[in-house]
Amino acid sequence: MLALGVGATIAANVLYGTPFGALGAVISARPTIAFIGTVEVLLGMVYSAASAPAVHPESAPTAAMPPSANGHGTRDRARMVVSADVAERTYASTLASGALPSIHRIRADLGVDQQHGRQIREYLASLTPLTIT
Repeated sequence: MLALGVGATIAANVLYGTPFGALGAVISARPTIAFIGTVEVLLGMVYSAASAPAVHPESAPTAAMPPSANGHGTRDRARMVVSADVAERTYASTLASGALPSIHRIRADLGVDQQHGRQIREYLASLTPLTIT
């Protein structure tokens, strides 16, 4: 039934545009085709979102780092975030040498965003006293 309705709508639009030539017929059919394409894309997004596994905030590891000063740290609880012990193990040799990894390196190694990279770096800085040279 859906295909019949779409076909009838396209046929009516094409018939409306035929007095203006072949180009008029094609232009008249375009809105229906664009609408059907839009609906297909939207339904594809809905179906893929419905089939994606849900992340439960209780089971997601959270960072043992303080939330950011602007108050946005609490909304990230549902996201998968790197825990503090993972960061400590990853950069143990760097910290032992008295250096801190850059935010860019933290983001690349651990796959976190800018805000979490900065929080991890601040946390790592609090673990060891650094010598300023």
